[in-house]
Amino acid sequence: MVYMRLLLLVTLTVSITPAAELCIRNEAGLDAQTLMLTMHHIRGHQELLGVDMAQGCSASSIRLTFRTVPQAPHPQDALGATRVTAGRVQPEILIFAKSILQMLQGASAECKARALAKVVAHELSHYLRQTKEHGDGLDRRQFDAEFLTSF
Repeated sequence: MVYMRLLLLVTLTVSITPAAELCIRNEAGLDAQTLMLTMHHIRGHQELLGVDMAQGCSASSIRLTFRTVPQAPHPQDALGATRVTAGRVQPEILIFAKSILQMLQGASAECKARALAKVVAHELSHYLRQTKEHGDGLDRRQFDAEFLTSF
């Protein structure tokens, strides 16, 4: 009887992607469906941002606050903002829901959530890259309704 030994080599590619936990405060009074859809669309930007998104509140969470309108020092047409202290972008993101939703009158809940998520992803990019600078695509300086609702 002949015995054969089979050697199987398996190569695993392990991707270690950092996690980002979002602690969400809904000061704007967005409905539960809009928040749920927004979180779904935020997760759609994970690959571009280079992080795995989760929702929860801990000492290391990024604080994401949905407010109705911008307050000083932010311009009244601002869609979102981060806070910079001593040259470091802080883990505090403000999203001004009314400014975004006014651009999308008559849009579906899905489109509104997609728009909110794009602004969140833009501000998250500032924090994760530690820069106030703008660029192209999601990092552009200004968004219009068409860009906010596009895939």
